[in-house]
Amino acid sequence: MEAKQLDLLFFGQFIISQNLQNIPQTWNTFHLQEWQITTHPNLPVIPLQTNNEDCAGWIVGFPINSNGELIEVTQFLPCQNLDDLTANGIEDYLYSFGGRFICVVITQNLRRLYLDPCGSLAVVYSTTKHCIASTTSLLKYAENSSIDFQNISTQFLKPNRFYPAGLTIFPELQRLLPNYYLDLEYWKPVRHWLQKPLSRVPHRQIAEQIEIIAHHVQNNLRGVTQKYHSYMGITSGRDSRMILACSRELHRKMTFFTFDYPDSASGRYADAVDVYMGCKISQNFALNHLVLPIQTPTEILKQEYFLRIGYSGHWGKIKDYEACCKHLELQNALLIGFAGEVGRGYYWPKEKNKSWIDSPKELLSIMHLPVYLKFCEAIEDWLTDISVTDVYMLLDILYLEQRVGCWASPHLYGMAPFKIVLMPFNHRKILEAMIRLPVEYKRSQGLADDIVNFMWPELSGRPYQRRSGFSGYVSHNLHNGKQILEKALRKILSYTNLHS
Repeated sequence: MEAKQLDLLFFGQFIISQNLQNIPQTWNTFHLQEWQITTHPNLPVIPLQTNNEDCAGWIVGFPINSNGELIEVTQFLPCQNLDDLTANGIEDYLYSFGGRFICVVITQNLRRLYLDPCGSLAVVYSTTKHCIASTTSLLKYAENSSIDFQNISTQFLKPNRFYPAGLTIFPELQRLLPNYYLDLEYWKPVRHWLQKPLSRVPHRQIAEQIEIIAHHVQNNLRGVTQKYHSYMGITSGRDSRMILACSRELHRKMTFFTFDYPDSASGRYADAVDVYMGCKISQNFALNHLVLPIQTPTEILKQEYFLRIGYSGHWGKIKDYEACCKHLELQNALLIGFAGEVGRGYYWPKEKNKSWIDSPKELLSIMHLPVYLKFCEAIEDWLTDISVTDVYMLLDILYLEQRVGCWASPHLYGMAPFKIVLMPFNHRKILEAMIRLPVEYKRSQGLADDIVNFMWPELSGRPYQRRSGFSGYVSHNLHNGKQILEKALRKILSYTNLHS
């Protein structure tokens, strides 16, 4: 495979090993003791040092500090020398960052790989060959495995499906989940967060959690937009609305867009609503906004997408990839609203008297995954390793560690090759605040409204896709002179039989 093909196919990816030789020659390589890390030229490697300038490892990716600054230079750990570096010390230091990153620590006492809170710079590893990479396909390439990728069966990988609980398409390779580190001595995943139950906050502390979430989302946005003009999708959903509200002071450094899926490929009322609301909000608040047409991908593009994400999900988002490549400037950043669902009980059952779930089959059903024996065994192992106070907290962590860690995060490798692709909700304090919100408050879907009212109150009052009465609102408020809005209305009318 030629260097240019490798650079595009494995854009923004990495390999960590002690002995792999089949690595892209144009990539950057760094050494520490017997370890080497090789990264795509677009993926930064930031040395970690003690105050005595002893090298302790690397942060790889795009960390953003508490001042809203994108970190790009050597970082000094809060210790004098390597002997003073403790696990608690490195974890407290590391999880003060937002952004998108991994951290590799190599000292005499600590040999670990940490993920960011969402696992958004996704990691897979081989326990037999003791090597690590961003995707299974890159790891197989680096191992020089003779895999016929074109003949790999992807029948299981239907829309929104994924391999849960650390499983991958290759039985000998494992995925590292959020909230675990990989012990590089014993090659075992070890939970380092949520070892003890979190407590829910009382209602009087909801405002405090809102402020925490909004502050750190804004901090992530500031870290990216201070260096790169940034693109962000805007839809009729709650997650994009929360991020938009947090961008109030920064939106002039951003361009917003909405995907316009063709009728034949989608046929979904929600897509028309997204186009309408994206246009309407952008018009009302003078946002720079684009509507990106979506086209049906070729079979070749689908196969390339599978390779990019390591066969971790469906090819559907290749349509987004193509639209971004054709209509957006790739030297900019892309912001993705994944993980916001943690704050609104995405996996919660409708019934309010659910006491507990300890059945892997039921959890797989909640995730809309098939009940395979290996899936059940993996979920059962995951259940024994978690400590929570109630079933709703369990389901939020299920969403974070399984859906975000095993589905959303690997898909980031399939996004168009922007300078940065990042989730603004990715910060430990954001996720903790979301998880700790009172049950009835989360059931009421109050988070988005409260974030909007706190950060950009003029944006409030605009309904979301699933709220009743939204269709009539759209029909009543469309401006006849806007061609794209007329197109959105035609879609809505065809799907819902409304009359203007």
